[in-house]
Amino acid sequence: MFGYRMEERKDDGFTTLELYGIPDSEENIRFAEEALLEFYYPENVLFGARIECTDSYALYDRSDVPVPCADQEAIPGVLYYKYVARGRLSGC
Repeated sequence: MFGYRMEERKDDGFTTLELYGIPDSEENIRFAEEALLEFYYPENVLFGARIECTDSYALYDRSDVPVPCADQEAIPGVLYYKYVARGRLSGC
C-alpha cells in the first residue's frame, strides 16, 4: 500500500509526485521505485510498445519487466484507471 497526502497546487498541466520523508535505505528506495509502477505514465517500465492512444485511453503492450508481486505470480498485464493501477489482467 502506498499512501500520500495531496496538496493544493496551481494546475500547470503536469502531474508531479514528490516523495518526502522516506529514510535513505536500500529497502525504502526499492519500495518507492516499485510504488511508482502503480501509476500510469508513458515512461513506466512495465509498458512496452504503444498499441493505441486516443483522448479517452491508451493501450500498451506488456514489457518483459516482471510486475513486482508478493506471491511471485507471473502477471501478463495491469489495468490502469484514472492513472492508478486498479487490477491485474490474467489469461491474456
